Amino acid sequence: MALDFPNSPTNGQTYSANNITWVYETSSTTWKVKQDGTVGKIRVAKVTDVKGNRVGGGQITANTWTTRDLNTISDPSNIGLTVADNKIKVPAGTYRIKWRAPSWRVYTFQTKLEYSTDSGFGSGVSKVLGSSEFSSSTDHQNVSATSSEGLAPSLTFTQDTYVRIRQWAGGTGPSSNNGLGVATYNDIADTESGENTVYTTIEVEDLATAVKDNATYVEGTTKVAILYDAKSQNTDGGTASGASWNTRILNTKVDPGTFVTFGGGSTGTNGTNTSFSLPAGSYHFEWRAPAWDAGLMRARLAYNVNSDFSGTTNYILGESAQSDSASEANTFAFGTATLTTSATTYFRIEHYVSSAPNDQTLGLATNIAEEIYTQVIIQDLATAVKNSSNKLLNVWHVQKTDTQTIDNETWTDLSSLSQSVTATSASSKFLITATVNCGMSADSHDGLLRLMRSTTVIGSTSSHGSTTANNTGFGQVGGQTGYYNAEPLTITYLDTPGSGTHTYHIEGRNNNNASNLLVNTRGAGGFYTTSHMSIQEI
Repeated sequence: MALDFPNSPTNGQTYSANNITWVYETSSTTWKVKQDGTVGKIRVAKVTDVKGNRVGGGQITANTWTTRDLNTISDPSNIGLTVADNKIKVPAGTYRIKWRAPSWRVYTFQTKLEYSTDSGFGSGVSKVLGSSEFSSSTDHQNVSATSSEGLAPSLTFTQDTYVRIRQWAGGTGPSSNNGLGVATYNDIADTESGENTVYTTIEVEDLATAVKDNATYVEGTTKVAILYDAKSQNTDGGTASGASWNTRILNTKVDPGTFVTFGGGSTGTNGTNTSFSLPAGSYHFEWRAPAWDAGLMRARLAYNVNSDFSGTTNYILGESAQSDSASEANTFAFGTATLTTSATTYFRIEHYVSSAPNDQTLGLATNIAEEIYTQVIIQDLATAVKNSSNKLLNVWHVQKTDTQTIDNETWTDLSSLSQSVTATSASSKFLITATVNCGMSADSHDGLLRLMRSTTVIGSTSSHGSTTANNTGFGQVGGQTGYYNAEPLTITYLDTPGSGTHTYHIEGRNNNNASNLLVNTRGAGGFYTTSHMSIQEI
C-alpha cells in the first residue's frame, strides 16, 4: 500500500508507519529511512614484506624508482585482496590505503603508492606521494633507520585494481643488504630474536562497511582526510625557533568527504597556511612532524573555538622524540588523539624543538619529487554506516489532490504523479507503489492506467496475444462502475533501472471520447478522493 507522507514537510520532520520511521531532508527533497544503528564492523586488511630473521630488507638501485617487496597478506574480514609479484589486487570499492616503508643509509629517499587497472602497470597509472625522508649514507653504526609514510584517504575503484609501493633513493644502502630495512638481531651479542623481520607495510580499510556510533541513515561512507605541508622539489622544511613551540605549515589536503576547511593562509605547494577547522563532531587525529638535528622535541595538537586562537587554547601532546646530528636522519614527533567538539573548532600542529641550527630544522629535502613534510590524518567518527543489501536507502512520495479529466484516446500524464530519482548504485532497486482513484464521466466505455519509467512502459503490459499498446495497463475502470464510484486502481512493481536519474510517472487514457476518464472523482459527482505514489530505493 502507498505511504501517506505529510504534505509540505519541513527539514527533519519524521513520519512513522509499519514500524519504520522516515525523516525528511529538504536539500534532496526526499524522505530517508531513520534508524538507531546498523550492526556491522570495520574491515581492514594488511599486506607486508616479511623476511626471515637476520634477513635485510634489500639493496636499492640509486636514483631510480624501485618496487618494494610485498609477499604476506592478512585479510581476516575477507575484503578480497590478493598479492603476487609485489602487487596487491584490490576488488572494486572505496578504500583508505596507508603505507610505511623503511630505509637505512640510502641518503635522501621517498615512496609513492601507484595503482592501475593494468596488472603490468603499462598504462593508466596514478600515484600518491609519501613523505620526504633522509637516512645518511655515512658508513658508521650511528645512522638511524627511518621510514617514508603516506596515505590515500579515499580511492574508489570501479573494477579490480592493482596497487604497489615504489621508492626512490639517492644512494644504494650498505653492502650488507640493509638499505631497504635493517634486519632484526642484536649485532653486538650476535643473538637472534627468533622472529621474522617486517619491512614495507600497507593497510587497506574498506570504507563502505564501517559502522560508527548510532547512525541516522542506512547509507554512508567513512570520511577520512589527510593534510600535509607540500613544498617544491629540493626545498627544505624550514627554520624554527629553538627551545620554543613552532606552528607547522599545512597547505595541501586530500579531502574526498569535504569536511575539512583550511584557515586563511595561502594553500597549495609552498603555501603558508597553518590551521584548519572542523564542524562539531567526533574525530580521530594522527600527526607526524619531521625534524633534522633539532634535539629533544615534541609535537602537539592545538585547538580553539576562535579562528585566531585568542582566548583559551587547548592542547593534546604527542610522544617525546629526539633528533640529533649523530643519527643523521629525519626523525619525527608523532601524536594521536580522539576528540569530540560541540561547535566549529580550529586546529593546528605545534612543534617544540630544543635547537634550530638551519633551514633544514623542520625537514631535510630529498630532491626526488615534491617534498612532503608535516602530515595530519583526520577521520570523522560519526559518518560511516554499513552498506548492505536489502536496506531502504531513500523514499519519495507524491500525491494528487486535485481532479483531472482525460477526454481523448491518447496516453496522457496524470499531473502531480511524477517523481525523478537518482540511483545510489547501478544495482539499486526501486519499489513503486501507487493507488489512483478513477471514475468515468458516463456509464459506458472504459479507462486504463499504466506506469512509466521516462518513455518506457513498466509493469503495465499484458502478455496476452491480442494486446496492443492501447488496451493494456495495470488498472482498468469501466463506465458501469466508474460513473457511480471512484475505483482504486493500484500497482506494486520492483524496478532495476541501472545507474543515473530516472523519472517514474503514471499515464491514463479512455477508449472512447463518449466517456472521459476522471481522476479523483466519479461521473455522478459529489464525492472526491486523493491519489498517491511512493518510491522506495532498496
